[in-house]
Amino acid sequence: MLSNWCRSVSSRGTRIAALIAAILVGLSYFFPLWGYSIYAPQYPEGLYMTIWSDHVGGDVRNVNILNHYVGMKAINDSQFPEFKIAPVALLTFSVLALFLAVVPWLPLFWIWISGFVVGGVVGMWDLARWGYDFGTQLSDYAPIKIPGMHFVPPLLGKKIMLNITSYSYPHVASYMLAGAFLPMLWVAACALPKRHAKVVAVVLVIFGLQGCLFRSSPEPIVYGSDTCSNCQMTISDNRFGGETLLKGGKVSKFDSL
Repeated sequence: MLSNWCRSVSSRGTRIAALIAAILVGLSYFFPLWGYSIYAPQYPEGLYMTIWSDHVGGDVRNVNILNHYVGMKAINDSQFPEFKIAPVALLTFSVLALFLAVVPWLPLFWIWISGFVVGGVVGMWDLARWGYDFGTQLSDYAPIKIPGMHFVPPLLGKKIMLNITSYSYPHVASYMLAGAFLPMLWVAACALPKRHAKVVAVVLVIFGLQGCLFRSSPEPIVYGSDTCSNCQMTISDNRFGGETLLKGGKVSKFDSL
């Protein structure tokens, strides 16, 4: 079945895969790449900040106010030279994929894929580096100072720092870039010897399942143990109860609707 599908791809689907990749990479510029959700007592409904390819969006002003109390630097676009590089990189990958839709030259597919992987790894490393820099280089004049305490946001998932809960997660553009990468990799893999193509197929399946691990979902209410987020009373009657799931994954439970 795999070999039959690969023959189909080599004759018909190669150009379509490249065209899809070109469109998705190009459109990703217009959507956020990464998202942060921050919950604190003074912001119970949460603050939301997004990382785009050329700017930081969302509740940046309020996040800076919150960060000021623990001595973190203010966030502004001028601090990130990457915002000048990323749009050019996206345009380059989009144009190159469009060229492959017209001239499907296999070695260039592998060059595109290799560059895409390197760009993704460098991008994640850079995101982690900036988070570490902002979270560890704290001002000596911060209103709140706790010796040895750092405020490095999570690269992915959830992190609790004092009374602040942070969530970090891929946003729309990241899924679009993944949607551009996978068909390009599949086309290139189909040109490999059969045993190698099967290995790539397994990797793609694992890669796809990996995304399911970070999807936010409701949590069961543990009656007699969980407490109401509003009144702090124990949720004990299984005839009642309610739950909200906010952007980023924060779950709040209540003893009644």
